[in-house]
Amino acid sequence: MGDTHATHGTQGTSVSEQTEFITFFRDQYSKVVGMITLIGGDRAEAEDATQQAMEAALRRWSTINDPRRWVRQTAKNHFVRTRVRDRRHLEIAIEKGAFTPAVQDPARSSWEDEQWVHTLFRELTPAQRVVFGTILDGLTCSEIAELLGKTRAAVRKNLQLARDRLRGRLDLITLEVAPAPVPTVSRREAGPT
Repeated sequence: MGDTHATHGTQGTSVSEQTEFITFFRDQYSKVVGMITLIGGDRAEAEDATQQAMEAALRRWSTINDPRRWVRQTAKNHFVRTRVRDRRHLEIAIEKGAFTPAVQDPARSSWEDEQWVHTLFRELTPAQRVVFGTILDGLTCSEIAELLGKTRAAVRKNLQLARDRLRGRLDLITLEVAPAPVPTVSRREAGPT
């Protein structure tokens, strides 16, 4: 590989193309993040979608005619696909009983329940969401590791961290909404009946 090619995933991209991309990235990154937040993403979702789109753009840089439009569309597509996938995983989690409010409120709608679960799911890191979601899809740790190109140990660790984070969050919610214990009176204290 000569001096006109960069390393770390940019093989085949000339130095001038890399410089052009860096300029584009610096100019457009925050604008694309802003666009994704405007269509409903939170900051983490917007940054994830933008990063994915920018990485894809770098790999295809020499073939993209309108990079600004291409990156925006790619980021939007990534955001929508991720939302649809996450919603599907949440529905599966709800169906399997993985998430249930500590106290059932009859006034609570299924939409509110779904939003509550979605909020919990968003508290996971992207790696934890992927692993937890694929476990809910029925894949084994070995299958997930092969699919993601990670070790089984890394997959198991992300799953453990996701469970710990969700368990801790659910314990806090239980403490916040659980009714105070009702004092009991023994028969002896109550007197004869």
